[in-house]
Amino acid sequence: MPSYSNPDLIASEVRDLLQRRLGRVVPKARVVLTRVRPGVLAFVRAGENVIYLNEIPYRSFSGDVSQYLFVVILHEYLHLVGVADEREVRRITLDVIEETFGEDSTAYRLAQNLADPRDIYLRESWKQFGRPNTYMTRSLTSSTPRKGEGFPSGSSWFPSEELHLVGRGSEDQPPT
Repeated sequence: MPSYSNPDLIASEVRDLLQRRLGRVVPKARVVLTRVRPGVLAFVRAGENVIYLNEIPYRSFSGDVSQYLFVVILHEYLHLVGVADEREVRRITLDVIEETFGEDSTAYRLAQNLADPRDIYLRESWKQFGRPNTYMTRSLTSSTPRKGEGFPSGSSWFPSEELHLVGRGSEDQPPT
């Protein structure tokens, strides 16, 4: 866990963490302070390896600044490595922050505040009841009509081989 408030040092730590997690080289990004409307914590631009950190909320943050920077820079770094979907970035950020800092940290509370409320609800239900299976196989869909059994032009909704919709993580692999 970082204990310093230099944005470039935090960016370097986030980059190292992402390289370990992704198993590939992550480009180095510069952090540049800028002033935009206070509701924007930071942003990136396509084609640049620059994280623009809004100095208004950064300078006014009263908690652990290093954890604030870690959350914001991690979020923007995920965009830089190609995750465009905002909700997915917020989900990944929350997962990484939970693993890195724990649920009782300033970083986790900040990441949780930025996350979609539906994802917070899902995470809480997973803690209570476990993660659902995120796959289905042909055997689970055996009541679906086969080719020529009710679909126009003899087509089928499913390919002839097994259909696998697989979620994240090795524990979500379909049964063999």
